[in-house]
Amino acid sequence: RFIISPLSALCAVIALSSMAASTYAAPPTTPKLPDAKVAKPSIKQSSIANKGEAKKVGHKAKHKEKQINKEQQKELSKIVNINTATPEQIASALKGVGLKKAQAIVAWRKANGAFAQIEQLLEVKGIGEKTLSLNKERIKI
Repeated sequence: RFIISPLSALCAVIALSSMAASTYAAPPTTPKLPDAKVAKPSIKQSSIANKGEAKKVGHKAKHKEKQINKEQQKELSKIVNINTATPEQIASALKGVGLKKAQAIVAWRKANGAFAQIEQLLEVKGIGEKTLSLNKERIKI
């Protein structure tokens, strides 16, 4: 025969209720800590983490952008005013035009006056449709 004291019964009820509550209760939440700044790994650290392959996030895009800007500047610097340029400037700016053709352009300009249209270059000996089409964007009047 078992005799249960009121104290034992109370302990049993508390133990069962706490077990039931933990079985069906939501998982405990962790308190939210203030946001901390997390240091980004350096290229060296990321290369170690990635077995020697460095992640250069955005590096290639920035490099390509700089390269495009340099190419655009290079192209813009090759624009030449054929009414004021020297033979050397014309030869260095135009594709397929060497010093001899550039001198012919300047000679035509001296003999006939300033070019009014780009197409007038076709009147210069040695300048044809192909040379003109290669250089239309580079010529300024």
